[in-house]
Amino acid sequence: MPKDLTFREVCDFIKRDDKTLIEATDKLLGAAIICLPIAFGPAALPALGLLGVKNELTSLGKTLLSKITSKKESDYLARMRRMEVAYGLICYTAFFEALDRLLPDDLRKEIDLQPREKEHIVKRAEKCATGHPRVRDKEHLIEHEGPFSEPVPFPHPVTSFEDLKERLTSLYDHMAKGFSEFVNKLAVLERADEGKVVRFRESLKPLAGTATDCFEAQYYELARKYEDFWVWAQLQEHKATRGKVRELSDYLREHRTLAIQVEKRIDVGFVQLHKIVLAIPDQFKAVEAADIVEGLQRHYKARMADAIIEDKFEPEEDKATLTFPRVAEAFIPQAYAALRHVSREKHLEREETWSDLPRRNDLGAFLLSYLSSPYSCEAPMLILGHPGSGKSLLTKVLCARLMSQAYTPIRVPLREVDADSPLEDQIDNEIQRISGNRFKNGSIHVSCW
Repeated sequence: MPKDLTFREVCDFIKRDDKTLIEATDKLLGAAIICLPIAFGPAALPALGLLGVKNELTSLGKTLLSKITSKKESDYLARMRRMEVAYGLICYTAFFEALDRLLPDDLRKEIDLQPREKEHIVKRAEKCATGHPRVRDKEHLIEHEGPFSEPVPFPHPVTSFEDLKERLTSLYDHMAKGFSEFVNKLAVLERADEGKVVRFRESLKPLAGTATDCFEAQYYELARKYEDFWVWAQLQEHKATRGKVRELSDYLREHRTLAIQVEKRIDVGFVQLHKIVLAIPDQFKAVEAADIVEGLQRHYKARMADAIIEDKFEPEEDKATLTFPRVAEAFIPQAYAALRHVSREKHLEREETWSDLPRRNDLGAFLLSYLSSPYSCEAPMLILGHPGSGKSLLTKVLCARLMSQAYTPIRVPLREVDADSPLEDQIDNEIQRISGNRFKNGSIHVSCW
């Protein structure tokens, strides 16, 4: 899951997914082991050949990324997981690409070592590892902390791309420090003159910054492979996309338009949002419960034609009467503030929690970004507002506008359900009330917002 995925888990997923990639994945893992400040050990030796030949690390990373992204999942959750793994992979391949760019050619030749040098590395590693957990070569088990045992920072709809890069900087700084210490242990550097040592150290100073630049480029390329990722990561704000609008699909162009025109045009009734949702490519398996979905669709569509206020008074003949606009004509998305709730110390019911947050006007684009992200499968979205602020109306409009091949929203009014019933039962009862059908011997994947 996004908050837990480490490079170790990325490698495990790739090897399970494609048995032909086991050797390539182990080599990439060996390159990560080299970046351990504590010790590198025998498991790192396969990566020495990669370091000795220019662009080998970069080529290997691109091969793995191409392999895991070429498989098209029909199941939504499986597709999300594959997209997470691909993202976790580029966080590390960006560093390896930067290393390929900056490593001096004369040092490469020295690193592509004789057997005697490799023996020296192993002995030094064992010496340095005294008192620390060992890396076991055959099983490639990593039992101590390192840059690949820390969860990678995943983009979240409430965080900016700049915040994400800032979080990755500490990872790249850590790996750069580990690689520098690794090379300092090589006999070739020990016997080098002072000038060569200084040149080497200077060449690696921009390593972390270059890795961030490589990550940014790979980030964009991943978005080209996964449209869901583009929307999840809100890449309409990403500078690399501004000159490449022609390369985008109709779906992504529509999403970009919605995101950047919020200051100029109000998406009344979420009409534009609905247009975007219908443009989502049909990438998932056909809906099996067709009768249920059709019943829900008819119900929610009809609610958009309801008057915004229910008039219970009977009109009198020859007297003027009030006419209220329909929901589709009257719903106007409000300004909002959003935060990612990760601390119990923050009390969401207090005004001061929200007072310093920026007010946003892109509600439709934000909701679609959240629903396109793996976080929507992990944690609920809680929508707060004062009584009468329009929370219930928002859920009615969203159910009508999101209903499509991509989403099947189900609105469960809390006043109409048994609060003690399991959530699945509450949903099933609401489905039966609206469509006259029930799920039988089936399962429901629930995302609450």
